[in-house]
Amino acid sequence: MFKQMLANMASFGDSRRKTPNTKEEKIGILMGAIYFEENHRLSEAEEIYAEEYDEEYVPNYGDDFENWPAECKDYFRDELSEYFGCLDMDLSGDEYVTASKELLEEAWGIVDRESAIKIINWLIDSGHRNYFQFMIRAKKQWGSVTESNFSVFFESLNELFCDPIMLPENVLASAWFNEQDSESLEGYVDHLNRQIEFASENVNVDIFAWDAARAVQVVRLSFLSGYLIDEECWEIVRRNYKIHEQSFKNWFQFSESFLLGRLFWSCEEDEGLTQASERLLSHKLSPWKFCQK
Repeated sequence: MFKQMLANMASFGDSRRKTPNTKEEKIGILMGAIYFEENHRLSEAEEIYAEEYDEEYVPNYGDDFENWPAECKDYFRDELSEYFGCLDMDLSGDEYVTASKELLEEAWGIVDRESAIKIINWLIDSGHRNYFQFMIRAKKQWGSVTESNFSVFFESLNELFCDPIMLPENVLASAWFNEQDSESLEGYVDHLNRQIEFASENVNVDIFAWDAARAVQVVRLSFLSGYLIDEECWEIVRRNYKIHEQSFKNWFQFSESFLLGRLFWSCEEDEGLTQASERLLSHKLSPWKFCQK
């Protein structure tokens, strides 16, 4: 409770709209909840809401949230969607602004509003969904990436992404090619071939959530960095949700799509994100439980 009081005090006098209002905004912002929970925010939610949940609601209405009276469901839905859906993630202070700016520049090449909008639009409209399909076609066309076809493959890849900053492993790839490091180039080619094999073995997989979740995270970090204002963030969150609304029926489906996308991109499982996803699917106070589609 003390942490929440401090967060409320820190935001006193801040007129920006940081919390979702509509269902589209509540579901839309929760599409980025895995990154939020990566820092174990459900544990903090327990400190704030568990006593009320365990001692007042469950004894009176039972464990099945769906059987609760409408006003009780609305209360917890609003509370948890606000807690997990705050645009600045309840982070205040110059150190967080600096950290978010550094993260955006290092991971995405984002340094201002223009570059933030560019990356967000790419994630929403194309993202690694197109890259995944490209790798399926690459398997049929080339079989694998080799020294003899690498240049042609990379030219095709550049045409797809239209900007080197959007290439997978873009920072490392750029360094590798600039330095003409043959050992690193060999490792990159191996990574590409692993991605090709994963895509060709999972042709029916839809990794939309990998793009959708990252779009929300980039929006939040861009807001925290001061690159985007509140209302344009919520407009982006709504647009992101509308584009992917028909792609998933429930949060389990969304989580599965996200983790498969992460596995495709990195070729290895991320234990932290996997565990965050599992907590969101099972925890009694998960916003995914209270904010269903």
